[in-house]
Amino acid sequence: KTRPKRSRSINSFSLSKKSKKKGKGKGNKGGKDEMTLKDMERDLRKITESMKDLDEDQRKYAKLSILKYYDILFETFRKYCKIGGDKHWLTQNGWNALNTDSFVPDKKSEECTKELCQQLFQIIYDSHHANRNRKKE
Repeated sequence: KTRPKRSRSINSFSLSKKSKKKGKGKGNKGGKDEMTLKDMERDLRKITESMKDLDEDQRKYAKLSILKYYDILFETFRKYCKIGGDKHWLTQNGWNALNTDSFVPDKKSEECTKELCQQLFQIIYDSHHANRNRKKE
């Protein structure tokens, strides 16, 4: 077995001082809602598999975008996990609510229908579980 290439650390990217401090909080005493660089790095490692088809520059900019909007993305994820009925995992119901609330499906489009958005969730779900099962073997 070959190990997947490790993703680069957040600190290896050229980030501004403000971006590097992101998540540390000013004056926070380490409450449970505080996101640290370690948490962000863990999340970036988890999504690396979904970026495997991108070239190195595309992965870099995608990860930097995720870091830039990490707080709002994470809060949105948590909100729709709860809406879907599971506070830790995004379910099909949570995904459908997110798509509906953000007006992603378009009745006039053949390429972005409600059904295709639901299929996208299933593709991602199946891919995630296939990766989990491979790690257990």
